[in-house]
Amino acid sequence: MEPHKSIEVPFSAAGGRFVRDIPAEFTGLGQLRLAKAVPSASPTDCGAQPHSPFERIFPMPVSLKRFAAYAVVLAGFLSLAYGLTTLLAVLNFFNLESAPAAEVLSLLKSRGGTVQTALISALIGYLLAVPMMLIITQAAFSDQAGRGMKRHVAFGLVWASLPLRPLWWGAYLTLIPVLLAAHAPGADATMGTATFASYRMIGAVLNTATEDVAVNILGGTWFVLVGLVISRTRNLPRPLGWIGVVIGILYLVSSGELLGFGFGNSGEIIPLIAGVAGPFWLGAAGFLAVRKVF
Repeated sequence: MEPHKSIEVPFSAAGGRFVRDIPAEFTGLGQLRLAKAVPSASPTDCGAQPHSPFERIFPMPVSLKRFAAYAVVLAGFLSLAYGLTTLLAVLNFFNLESAPAAEVLSLLKSRGGTVQTALISALIGYLLAVPMMLIITQAAFSDQAGRGMKRHVAFGLVWASLPLRPLWWGAYLTLIPVLLAAHAPGADATMGTATFASYRMIGAVLNTATEDVAVNILGGTWFVLVGLVISRTRNLPRPLGWIGVVIGILYLVSSGELLGFGFGNSGEIIPLIAGVAGPFWLGAAGFLAVRKVF
């Protein structure tokens, strides 16, 4: 009989662990017994890296992850819906960007609490839109086993928008109390004028970063890309994919002024349609994607 030989037998093709010191003459039997011993072992049990980024970020039971994902989608949708609807329809806040100081101060003094609440809600919604978009992206590309340039681009667009999303909202939440204090009774008029000029300049610059770059350009491109994938793969309902493509185009058109394109009166209607339709699409696609991912 040949002398005892030690070999390494893979414990699991996905796991990367080895069982050592099995005699060579029992190699086949050892592999068979090992295969029967762990027929349902998960990648995590066998030492492999989880196949989904959500499994690495959220190491918790599936049922708890699903509940948390539903909560994130619901909270994101409600925050966006309340914040943007209040600012757009109730307060007409965005049209004050070019209004005189007296009109802006009148609104802030009479409805300052509502403005602050709506801004905070919109800020939370803009931030929660990131995990919503990540879940939808994971569902849209779920049959590609983590490969493909489009998948990486889609995830990259979401992460690239994250640092820019809170800038405009955070700036206004900080500047509004300063602006009101600068125009309080007895305050220096010159200081009030300078504060309002700074308020308007910072708002315009950060609005370009948050709305035009993060939402309209990066977000619009993401809508088009993911919408096309959904319409072709059927991982989510195909009509949802085509609607997403249309919304993405509306977002991109909304920032046409950055490229020198003017749309006349439509330049105000298109961003409004995209701003209302986008959160509803994220909410609907998010709820369907949670079932697919978790």
